[in-house]
Order: sequence, then structure tokens, then C-alpha cells
Amino acid sequence: MDDVLLVLDELAVNAIRHTASGRPGGRFTVDVNMDVAGVIVYVTDQGGPGEPCLRDMAELAEGGRGLLTVDALAATWSWTGTPEARTVRATFPAQRD
Repeated sequence: MDDVLLVLDELAVNAIRHTASGRPGGRFTVDVNMDVAGVIVYVTDQGGPGEPCLRDMAELAEGGRGLLTVDALAATWSWTGTPEARTVRATFPAQRD
């Protein structure tokens, strides 16, 4: 559960920092689904000029680690959308005992 919450936090911060969702009156939505296969989280924002992508470690300064964290913790992540709206999806398989 800790990994899911950390990924949700990173995706929410990215929505506020890098999209129109962070402007006055902006918004984003979070959806969490769970079934026997695992957990899928979705963060839908109001879009922006760039596309979500992993940054090269050599380029990193104080920031820029959000999607690297998502990539490290989630089994998979992807995004769909346009400059006006997009959804980032991260999946976490169910833990087997």
C-alpha cells in the first residue's frame, strides 16, 4: 500500500506542477481500482504542453524524479490523452502470500 500511495502522490504533484490543473480553478481526479489481479490508479489532469516522460538521470537537478519514482515502484505505467486532458495509469499486481 505504501508504494501505491507514494505513486499517487507523485502523479498528483505532477498534475499540479506540469499541467493546467495547477492553475487557478484547475482540478484533477484520482481513481483507484482494486480486483484480484491488483491495484490500478489513474490520475486525470487538464493537460499541458509536454508529454509525461522519464528524464535522464544526468539531467536531474533538485526535481524531476516523479516519474522515475513511478517507474521504479509500479509494475507498469502509461498515459493517454491530448494537450487538453490526459490520464496517467499505474498498475500494481496483487501480493501473493
